[in-house]
Amino acid sequence: MRLRLRFDPQAPILLGTGRDLQQVRESLEVIPGSAVLGALARPLLASAGICRTHPMVPSQPVPPELQRLLSELQISPLYPVPVEALMGDATTDWQSVEVLPAPCTARTCKRHPGFADPAPGTEQGGDGVVDLWLDRTIHGTSRAHCPRDKGHRLERFRASLYRVGHKPRRYGQASLPTRSQTRVGISRPTETAAEGILFQVEPVEPRRLRQPLSNGDTPSQENSLETGFVFIGEAWLPDDLWQLLAESFGSLDSSSITAPVAIGGLLARGFGQGHLTISVTDESRASLVERLQLFGAAQEKGLPDLLLPGLLRSPWPLEEPGLSPLEEVLSSLAPPPRLQERLEPAPAASALETHPWGGWSMAWGLPKPRRQALAAGSVVTFRLKNYNPDQDHEPLIAWLAQCEERPSSRECGAGWITWFDPFHFDLGATKEGSR
Repeated sequence: MRLRLRFDPQAPILLGTGRDLQQVRESLEVIPGSAVLGALARPLLASAGICRTHPMVPSQPVPPELQRLLSELQISPLYPVPVEALMGDATTDWQSVEVLPAPCTARTCKRHPGFADPAPGTEQGGDGVVDLWLDRTIHGTSRAHCPRDKGHRLERFRASLYRVGHKPRRYGQASLPTRSQTRVGISRPTETAAEGILFQVEPVEPRRLRQPLSNGDTPSQENSLETGFVFIGEAWLPDDLWQLLAESFGSLDSSSITAPVAIGGLLARGFGQGHLTISVTDESRASLVERLQLFGAAQEKGLPDLLLPGLLRSPWPLEEPGLSPLEEVLSSLAPPPRLQERLEPAPAASALETHPWGGWSMAWGLPKPRRQALAAGSVVTFRLKNYNPDQDHEPLIAWLAQCEERPSSRECGAGWITWFDPFHFDLGATKEGSR
């Protein structure tokens, strides 16, 4: 069962996986799926009476049904979306908004970065964004200058993106503001302020005033209306566990759950408070078929091979040192035997970035091995040799849909992929610059 998630924050958020510089703690702008699962697990375990009030008190066993629910629930990262970008009624149409990291093949003007015609909610536009995947893989060329001014150079486009509309689709860039705050350390034995311990946090501020107040003004009903960002993502859960999840949060609606949760760090200080909405989505494979036809038509006719580009929407941990990253991703996706022998990595058509994964576990105080992971936004491409549409179409669609509907990684928040993402086609090298 495919689910859609929306988190409406009511307070600043501090995500501890950001950069720590001595006594300064920065925050990520994207909520990892594991943080969302932990926020859901707290009230679920509390409602089941499983709460450790003292570290010396042994924890009670988790009921098998709840244990299976927490182990089977897979949640993708939640990306920020401006409230202004939600089409129509912000409470109902949010499920039509798509979120994604900027692909590694995306480029923008170095002097004036950003979309030339951004979607609602983007504060500032630029000279345009182009994607190099089509030109590099299909035509063997690469556009290396600004869409508007050929004298400007391009650079890697790094952003959290959202997509609204269908025909035409419009893209926007979400960038959350931060605010530095100084906090006093707490002595846990006495639960009072620890003398001489100060640290600075820089949480993201997902709420803001719609109309800034001038000096000397006092907040009123007219000028203190708040707007800001919501976080949107996806989740996967076996069909038979949905009823258990709904009953655990006391939901009377058979297709939606809304629960107060707290996400991130410094929860005791009021950070990360908000409401999480989980809705059942009616997923169909028609969209995947349309994307396959769109990219198949863009490739030169008469070629026996079909290129399969996949956009990683979450990190992908690498665990097999004897395999290349593309080989490991392909092995994790577990293609059917009918296609496996004809699938091979296409390094020249891929764009990969890596970053460290794992490290010290703050929850349990135990070290974890430091590994490498493909970063979100990496584009992995595979080649299906001797592609026959009459015989290979149905098994190919079934396999690709399975990869999209359920993440392939065993670690929560990782392994989410989208095949034939429209970004590569909508923002091809000749698209946005011509507007």
